[in-house]
Amino acid sequence: NLRSALQTAGYPAEVISKSGKFEVRINQLATREDAEAVLKQLQANAALGVTEGRVALAAR
Repeated sequence: NLRSALQTAGYPAEVISKSGKFEVRINQLATREDAEAVLKQLQANAALGVTEGRVALAAR
């Protein structure tokens, strides 16, 4: 549901399975600062339902 809500809002969200849990991710951001800004925007919009999150570097 979260992935769908984010996609509807225009974010390129995807779901992955990791260690038996599911994560919703938004990849391909240019910088860590961009990722932190997006996370703040998501958390500020209560309608999206993002209650927690983290910024991490993707494996290359």
